[in-house]
Order: sequence, then C-alpha cells, then structure tokens
Amino acid sequence: MTSDNSPQPSSDSPQPSVVQDVIDSAFQPGVNRGLLLALNLSFAALLITLGFLAFMTGGNFHAVFLFLISAALFVAMQ
Repeated sequence: MTSDNSPQPSSDSPQPSVVQDVIDSAFQPGVNRGLLLALNLSFAALLITLGFLAFMTGGNFHAVFLFLISAALFVAMQ
C-alpha cells in the first residue's frame, strides 16, 4: 500500500493579491479593485510626503503647489 500525502486541489481558489490584480490589469481592459487600491495607497503616501515637506519648509510656495496639484490629480482619478 502506498500512501499519497500530496495536497489535493481544492474547489475554492484563493483570492488574487493586490500585486496580481495590478499585473492582471495591464492585460485586461478597465480598472480592477486591486489597481484602485494601489493607486489610492500611492497617492496617500505622496500626499503625506508633500504635506510634511510643505510643513517643514514653512509653507514654501513650490511644496504647497505640488501638494495641491497632486491632490487635484487624486480627486480627478477617483
């Protein structure tokens, strides 16, 4: 008797990760949920960084303007 301890395929396929969603969106038309999540996280990091830069430079015109442009682009992408 041989014992086969190999894993059996399950009927439930795991949910694709955010990285897989972003890669898949390059080959499919439209925007999927993973791509929107990656976009939102990227813009959140950008806005936090630019907000910190504007604060640390004492409201430098260039830093504030970059923050406003990024915020407007983020709103437009939603």
